[in-house]
Amino acid sequence: MKVSLRKFTFNDLIAYENWRDEIDARQYMSQFYPKVFNGKDTDHPTLYVWYVIVVDGVDVGTIWFEKGHPKDNVATLGILLGRQDKLGRGIGTKAIPLAIKQSQQVLAFKSVELNVRKTNVRAIACYKHCGFAIVGEEQKVSKEEEKISFFKMGLSLSQPEP
Repeated sequence: MKVSLRKFTFNDLIAYENWRDEIDARQYMSQFYPKVFNGKDTDHPTLYVWYVIVVDGVDVGTIWFEKGHPKDNVATLGILLGRQDKLGRGIGTKAIPLAIKQSQQVLAFKSVELNVRKTNVRAIACYKHCGFAIVGEEQKVSKEEEKISFFKMGLSLSQPEP
């Protein structure tokens, strides 16, 4: 299995919406786009980078890293694998390190954080496999008044001092 990334473009939005529907993404995630995405610009090199995940030449999902401010050292990870037939195959464990490496060159961050629902066991295992650790847990209330419990996970990219 060959996993690669390409830049997300405006033309990918329709496929992205189809991926969200195919896996019923609302059960896994609350945020579907980088926070400052305005519906048009799929690239903002000081605040976010966004890629399509390609497996053996087929587009299967998306991954992005975003920062709240250009000078922040922390980036937040967002990922969606939108093909039901591709879930549980190790794609995330290959795509995440690749995307970190490419994104770090653009955004210059030193650590990555993410939120993952406690019920998303497969994603939690993937993140742990990529080196993320649970650093906290929280709960929020959805628009539909549903309580959603989630873990905060983090990954330091800094090399330890000798």
